[in-house]
Amino acid sequence: MKNLLLICLLLFNPSHLRLTSKSPYDYSSYKYISKDENLSDKTLSSTNSDESVLYSTNSVQYVIIQNSNINKESGDTSNLDNSEKYGVNSAVLIQGCFSFNIIGGQITSNAKGATGIFSTNEGNGIAKDMTITTSGESSCGLASTYEGILVANNIKLNTNGINSHAISVNEQGFRIVCQEGSTIITKGERSHLAYLIGEQSGSIEIKNSVGTSEKAKIAVISGTNSFAVNEKSVVKCSAAPNEKESEQCGIMLYQLKNKYSNACSFQCNDATIEILDTSNYYSSAPMFFVTNTESTITLEKCQIKYGSNKFIEIKATDKWGNKGTNGGGVVLTLTNQNIEGDFNLDVDSTLIIRLTKNSSIKGKINPTNTAKFVNIFMDESSSITITGDSYCTSLDNEKADGSNLINGTYKWTIGSDKKGSAEGIFKRNLWMIALSLVLNILIF
Repeated sequence: MKNLLLICLLLFNPSHLRLTSKSPYDYSSYKYISKDENLSDKTLSSTNSDESVLYSTNSVQYVIIQNSNINKESGDTSNLDNSEKYGVNSAVLIQGCFSFNIIGGQITSNAKGATGIFSTNEGNGIAKDMTITTSGESSCGLASTYEGILVANNIKLNTNGINSHAISVNEQGFRIVCQEGSTIITKGERSHLAYLIGEQSGSIEIKNSVGTSEKAKIAVISGTNSFAVNEKSVVKCSAAPNEKESEQCGIMLYQLKNKYSNACSFQCNDATIEILDTSNYYSSAPMFFVTNTESTITLEKCQIKYGSNKFIEIKATDKWGNKGTNGGGVVLTLTNQNIEGDFNLDVDSTLIIRLTKNSSIKGKINPTNTAKFVNIFMDESSSITITGDSYCTSLDNEKADGSNLINGTYKWTIGSDKKGSAEGIFKRNLWMIALSLVLNILIF
């Protein structure tokens, strides 16, 4: 009977099971917070391996730290996997705490695997009006796993080590928001502004803030995770590849193993994404690179700055997925959005484009005529101007006369059999214009 009661209690509150299975590590810290308390105007530090400076558990409901210096001075992690999944060796580790507030002051770390603030096991953290600086390898600024939540307001965040992302969501991490005038800079190789991996749905959002990745990308997104840049934010990067030159880009969406449907996503609303004109990859890197995943990209009043004239590349690689099924798939929605650049796809890839509310595209679409399919939907207020021969499977245009389709001297082929031509549309447009002029003369 007792065993049955215990099982019922665990089922009623499954978080107990989750916490036990997800964090088997025996944490240690310089300052273990075991009760609600106020830590302000203090200097706290740790120099030991696998030890956090501050550590709180789900037994703690509320912590506030004001104007304190929290220093993870040394002590490398003994296991990077434990650091990346569970936050071992982080400067501040929030494990299950209902509300962990850090206001003012600074957090610094100078050790391998020493993330600035790490939230896990449904921990909730807020960082405000403060500075976070990490210098060691694989030391992120902010990180979330297992439904951890972090909100950063008006912070200065700097990472300097290799593979040290500014903001990271991993292993079912839930949500991180960086906002209210925050400044984010990463200086190490393979150190992206946003890094989202794992199969569960996590998210990162940057609002009203600025960020620069000097030797990597704006974002790398996989699984079913999502990244958003909103509200006047400006984010820039060098677009440097992780390994192969084919990976150079501003924003990468992919899947590690099996291809997902409706998986990862990117959104930009009233903000700017940019590849630095000082980068070695400025003239060659596409803004978006998509492989081995079905993804969505949503753009509205987004300023896009780059130098390659390659807006997006969607293709298979020999690194992810299974040959023949590892192309990319994108649903691109444009709202009050202007795009200048080419849309390049390979034989294993697909693209759906939706243009609404005065959106426009100027560039080549599937110019090699290799994509599995390219379907285009556009309202009557939007337009497409091709700058080279282009091919699509279908085009659904609300504007009956097709006058918002401009091909100039280039050929635009439409049809699933790739034999139908758009030239008839443009010829008809000219005929309709001539007819309209004649009717106006006769009437008036």
